[in-house]
Amino acid sequence: MALTTCKECGKPVSSKAEKCPNCGVTIKVKTSGCAWLFLILVILGVVFTGMFANEFSRVRKASAVYETDHPDEVQNIAERLDAWSEAQKFVKNQLKSPATANFGDGMFGEQSAAKNATKLPDGSYMVKMWVDSQNAYGAMMRSDCVVHLKYDGGNQWSLAEPLEMAQRQ
Repeated sequence: MALTTCKECGKPVSSKAEKCPNCGVTIKVKTSGCAWLFLILVILGVVFTGMFANEFSRVRKASAVYETDHPDEVQNIAERLDAWSEAQKFVKNQLKSPATANFGDGMFGEQSAAKNATKLPDGSYMVKMWVDSQNAYGAMMRSDCVVHLKYDGGNQWSLAEPLEMAQRQ
């Protein structure tokens, strides 16, 4: 138990006492640094949550307006995403170790459906991508792939031409 000095009468007082035993004045309880840090983090969390919630709401509303105004473009994006996903399945079927396949970050990375899947005039799709996977010896290799596929209906896709895969040197 540490002793402090009463600010009113100047006599020694226990640091755990709520009042000075000599003059009866209330002693202020010091707030620890951890409590202040916690309070600041909570306030920052509330502020950032409010900022991002507002931004998310704005983006969602803009997206809904875009979908209403541009239904053909939204359909085109959905079809390219489907083609991208199906092309990955066809590529995985050709790998020695399909479980090790890594196509990179498909949303914001250097390759994505928006950048690498193209609808051709005949209605088929050309998807250009790379894949990292283990070869027969367990070494990770990067292969470039070109997948030409077509939608057969009923959630069925097929290769329009043989799959092209080449390991990078």
